[in-house]
Amino acid sequence: MREFTAKKGDVLLWYGRLMHRGSPPRAEGSRRPGLIGHYAPIFERRRGYFAQTPTQEHFICPPHKIGTLKAERSE
Repeated sequence: MREFTAKKGDVLLWYGRLMHRGSPPRAEGSRRPGLIGHYAPIFERRRGYFAQTPTQEHFICPPHKIGTLKAERSE
């Protein structure tokens, strides 16, 4: 296991199947905002779209089910 301690402005890219997790904030009450992007080839769109539940959980929704989603949908 390796630890990566980022500095302000650093970017970390990793293979999507790599097991990973973040450590808890070191300063109590502090926040650690992040920006996560998922990129895939255009031909992968047929597999589905990322969607979000009201409890902030993300999942892939098959294209034929897109119409059944509510406003939580994000493409």
